[in-house]
Amino acid sequence: MLRIRYLFIPVVLLVFVSWVIHAYRSSVLDADFLLYGQSVTVGGTSAGRGSVNNPSPIPADVGHTQYAITLERTTCFGACPAYLLQIDPSGAVSFRQGPPANRREERTSTITVDQFHNLVAGFAAIHFFDLNDVYPETSSDLPTVHIGLTLEGKTKTITHSDVSPPGLEELERTIERTTNIHRWLHGDPDRFSLQSPVAGAFSRGGEDLKNEDYVRRDVYARIKPGMTPLMQIAGGWGIETRAQGQAARRRMQRVTASDQARWTADELRQALERGDDVNAADETGWTPLMIAAVTVQPQSISILLDSGAYVDQRDHHGDTALIGAASVRFNNLQMAAEVLGILLAHGASVEATNDLGESALMWSARAGNPESIKVLLKAGANPARVDRSGHDALFYLRNARDNLTFDRPLVERYNRAESALNQR
Repeated sequence: MLRIRYLFIPVVLLVFVSWVIHAYRSSVLDADFLLYGQSVTVGGTSAGRGSVNNPSPIPADVGHTQYAITLERTTCFGACPAYLLQIDPSGAVSFRQGPPANRREERTSTITVDQFHNLVAGFAAIHFFDLNDVYPETSSDLPTVHIGLTLEGKTKTITHSDVSPPGLEELERTIERTTNIHRWLHGDPDRFSLQSPVAGAFSRGGEDLKNEDYVRRDVYARIKPGMTPLMQIAGGWGIETRAQGQAARRRMQRVTASDQARWTADELRQALERGDDVNAADETGWTPLMIAAVTVQPQSISILLDSGAYVDQRDHHGDTALIGAASVRFNNLQMAAEVLGILLAHGASVEATNDLGESALMWSARAGNPESIKVLLKAGANPARVDRSGHDALFYLRNARDNLTFDRPLVERYNRAESALNQR
């Protein structure tokens, strides 16, 4: 009996200590800080609840020189945007794009002091000062991120790439969204159209549904105003899908395209079941369906259409999901043609044009995709249609090919595309 009593006392003490720890954490970390498992939302709201009362470690009378936020991204082997972002406690924002040796002209703006305090509260929420200083990369083809905070004379910087602790990446995205650096990353005023160069430094153009590189970047970055979680999931970069991929790679497992598609489909269904708006549009009018079309996600497109997505909804340039998919030039061309077939089977207008009179067939010709051209012609696309510049699909195909003579396999692809266009 005495032995049982001695065992009972430590158990009671252990339960009491666990309760104290749980009570402390619950008082510091609001449940709304947790979104999609590892994601951290700062100063936001959740369904059915008011604003989150973020814990603020900032004394009201602390001077402005005692703390600041910095976020720097480096270049990668691809087209990753490099920049240095700095915010001081007054809300002054400084942004300079480019690598350290070639920073561009400084862009400036302001955020409110409350917004700055909310960002600092986000650092506290993930216990920033307790995290490692460096998280070694597992891949060399990704940019490096340096994020720092100076608070009450104490400074810490964390360096990471494709591996980071829970909540850190979402904190970085929150900083980027709060300061709206998207306007500077994709603020090129030049319109991306059939007239845009197909190669060279000026071939990128501005924010446009047919600029597949920019669409992919927006989906990956998750900082564009108006872009919803459903749009990110539809583009294949949902938070849970990425987390599963990272976990698999940490276990040294190979992640296949079918794995990615399966995770994306599951996450997409979950988002739709919780009521995400299938036809929501971001600041340029892009919808989840449009993003799925340009990022070539046939399974996602089928799920979205079955869930009530408007197949012919237009963005601010008048582009539809069909036009976006037809413009795909660098992704899987066979799957892009498959996407067109799905959209057409659900009633997409094959002859729809944007505000420049550009059709899906014209864009598939410019992209040099013979399979897409065949699908569109079979659906009744008119090869003789001209845009507001007076040019038809064949003109844009030949113009693109003439500017790509340095790439022989690409020229041969355009030759096959011309043969498909002429076999009408």
